[in-house]
Amino acid sequence: MASITDHRILEEMLDPVAQCLTPDVAARIGELRAGAHIQRHLDKLAMKNSEGTLTPVEEAQYEAYIEALDVIAILQAKARNAMKHADEISRRKIAGRRTRRASSPAE
Repeated sequence: MASITDHRILEEMLDPVAQCLTPDVAARIGELRAGAHIQRHLDKLAMKNSEGTLTPVEEAQYEAYIEALDVIAILQAKARNAMKHADEISRRKIAGRRTRRASSPAE
């Protein structure tokens, strides 16, 4: 399993990706979910892991799923931050327009 250090490295490596996210793409990443087939298979592997009955092939598969889920979770966190940042910028722009209109001399 990935360590805390591995997660930090992964987060750092994915920072440039986060900077490329448009609000629409960020929203779609935030909504990513495993398909029903993958989720069933992952649940089965998780149960076997809890029971200690994974075969070596299943264990490798389970580890790969966990690593993939870690990447997706980090991307989703970065996507949420990108959406929050985009919302803040949008609010500032709107507030700036209102301030300019309010301070403009009446015609």
